[in-house]
Amino acid sequence: MALDIQQSNLRALLIAMQAVAGSPVVLAPATDGMLVLEGDYAFSTDELERKLDKAGHGADPFVNIKRRSQFKGKIELRGAASVGTAAPISRILRACGFGETLTAPPSASAVYALVSSGYEMVTLGGYNSGSLITGQDGRGALTKIDLSIRQFATADFDVLALPGAVAVSDAALPEVVLTAFQPPVAIETETFAVTVGATSLDAISLSVDTGATAEIYEGSNSRFTRLKDLYKPSGTLKIFKEQRSAFNPEEIALANTLQDIFATITGGGETLRLDLKSVQLGMAKQVDQDGVVAWEIPFKTMGTTPTDCLSLSFLA
Repeated sequence: MALDIQQSNLRALLIAMQAVAGSPVVLAPATDGMLVLEGDYAFSTDELERKLDKAGHGADPFVNIKRRSQFKGKIELRGAASVGTAAPISRILRACGFGETLTAPPSASAVYALVSSGYEMVTLGGYNSGSLITGQDGRGALTKIDLSIRQFATADFDVLALPGAVAVSDAALPEVVLTAFQPPVAIETETFAVTVGATSLDAISLSVDTGATAEIYEGSNSRFTRLKDLYKPSGTLKIFKEQRSAFNPEEIALANTLQDIFATITGGGETLRLDLKSVQLGMAKQVDQDGVVAWEIPFKTMGTTPTDCLSLSFLA
C-alpha cells in the first residue's frame, strides 16, 4: 500500500456563482480562488439504521443518506482595490443570503445587505491536504462577525452544498490566484469607530452571532439547499466604561429603546461599515479588561424591514 503523507494545513477553496440548479460551473484556479482562513472542507452523510430484532449481539446495519459537502472557514472583511466594484469576498456573501449593490464613483460603494428571496447559489471545490471536496447548488450563512481591537475584521461562513458527480477524490493542490484580495486593515484606535444611537463609544470589540444556518431539503422530485434559520443577529459590544451622564446602558436597556449600531474600519483606501438596525440592548455587565473596567453589553438586532437588520458596506 502506497502512503501519501500530506501536511494538514495545505488547503485552498475555489468558488463561483452558479446560475442554474443542477448545473455546476467548471472551476478555474486562475479566477475562482477565495482567500480563506482556517478552512475546513468535508464530505459527510447521515446513517439510517435498520433496528432489527435479532437473537444475539451485533450492531444494526445502516444506509448512508443525506450526502452533503460542507465548506467552513473565515473571510477577511475587505473590499476590492477599486471601491465601487464587487468585493473579492462577494461570492461568499452572496452564497450566504446577501445581495450586492454597486455604486460607481464619485459616491463609490459596494453594499451587501440581506435578501428575503432569490437566494443565489455557488459551485465549490475545496482542496484539503490532498483531497478535493466538490459541491454544487451551495448556499450557507455567515455565522459570526468579529471586530476586535488589535485584530483584523473577519466573518465565519458555513456553506452546505450537494456533492458533485465525484464527491471526494485525490487531487494535487492547484496554484490559486489571489491577487484580487487586498491586505486587511488592523483594527486600532486610528482606524476603528463604533456608534450606538448618536453616541460615539470607546469600543474594544463588537461581536455578532447571526443565528443563521443552512440545511439540505429533500423530496421525491428535488434536493436543494436553503437557509433554515434566518438571520437573527445578536451579540456583545464591549466598551471601556463611560460616565453614565454620557452613555447610560442600564437606562437604555430598561426603557427598551431601540438604537442603531454601526461600526467603521477606515484605512487602505476604503471604509468598511457594519450596520445593525433597531438594536435592543440587554443589561450591561461590568468586566475586567486587562486591569481596566469595561462594560460588556449584550444586544439583539430587530431591523426595521425584512432585510435591513444587518449589512456590510465598502465605501470610498
